[in-house]
Amino acid sequence: MRSLKVCGLLFFLLGCEGAVDGGGAADGATVPDLEVPDLMARGADAAPAEDPCTNVVVTIGDFEIFAYEASRVDATSEQAGVDDGRACSRASVLPFGGVELAKASAACTASGFTLCTDAQWFEACSGAMGRRWPYGNNHEPARCNDHVSGSAAVEPTGSRSDCVTPEGVFDLSGNLWERTLEGQKRGASFRVNAATFHVESTMCDARFVAPEALNSDDLGFRCCKGR
Repeated sequence: MRSLKVCGLLFFLLGCEGAVDGGGAADGATVPDLEVPDLMARGADAAPAEDPCTNVVVTIGDFEIFAYEASRVDATSEQAGVDDGRACSRASVLPFGGVELAKASAACTASGFTLCTDAQWFEACSGAMGRRWPYGNNHEPARCNDHVSGSAAVEPTGSRSDCVTPEGVFDLSGNLWERTLEGQKRGASFRVNAATFHVESTMCDARFVAPEALNSDDLGFRCCKGR
């Protein structure tokens, strides 16, 4: 605040606190000081609220893809959050699981993206050289949070620094299955199911049907833009 002396309207022609050309305020009265907010200073001090959903993306050919599995705006490293409004791509938060096809698609759209197509997802995983796994041509135990070597629980995005493509896309194998626009699921998940598990299900070219209404807790997604 800066104290500014303000003259009342009736004293505009006479001046403040005294006479001008012999005149003055009635009975020697003075106009009291008035505290006026320093709006310029207040505006300088007020910083805009930071958007927690600052998306990290990777460019693959002619499209962009989330570098991390989609997460909710209010997700933390310990809680997946409850705000389904839009999808984020951030490191070190629990991903957005248990999601139907329509909800996943809407969350991507709200962030200015679309749910990745099957072709986009596969290209991001396999790369220009046609990798069998996102990190290379041989399965490496413990590299990703998959059925074989995982923790049997979902992990925060990007937790395994070696579970990444050369281009910088994390967790395309393991952690959560990932929906694609055509109603498939790709990439396998953390869940161990000895009766049905095969290492091949963690490969880039493996895909399975994911009904639109399916919302199992190990089913997530990521978003793309372009093409």
